[in-house]
Amino acid sequence: SYDDAISEFEIAISLNALDYMTYYLNGLSYEQKGNLSQALLNYDLCLSIKPDFTEALFNRAMALFKLEKYKEAIVDLEQLLLLPPGETQAVYFRGIKYGEDDKNTGFDQVISMTDKEADIYNYIGLCYFNLGLHEDSRLNYKEAIKRNPNDDNIRVNAGLNYLELG
Repeated sequence: SYDDAISEFEIAISLNALDYMTYYLNGLSYEQKGNLSQALLNYDLCLSIKPDFTEALFNRAMALFKLEKYKEAIVDLEQLLLLPPGETQAVYFRGIKYGEDDKNTGFDQVISMTDKEADIYNYIGLCYFNLGLHEDSRLNYKEAIKRNPNDDNIRVNAGLNYLELG
């Protein structure tokens, strides 16, 4: 259970407070349990130890997005776009991509760099959309579509944004 995992991870943290991976795994457990505030705290602690850990950076961005902290999510997502391709290509979406929780889309699937960039631009667009900054949103959807023109979710988001623009 998630509670048991959290208990074990927190004991491990008390034994070694410098193990970034334990904070990351604890954050994943809290996220799966639905406690995004605790997940965010653990991702923050993980990144304070290992700032270049892209999986934690992506998961923190998604937690911020779900908590409607869009400006902070944009900062993390834009930081992912600045990392070298070899670093960012390793980001696993763990089935978060569109709320999927299918075993076939878990840790075994690595999204291609172009698709991953498209997803990041899509999330940045969603953040701007939710902030009411529709022109910024449009620019990011345009970048997402350039990288993955066949993604229907990106197209729907872009269409909704155009509705708001009038």
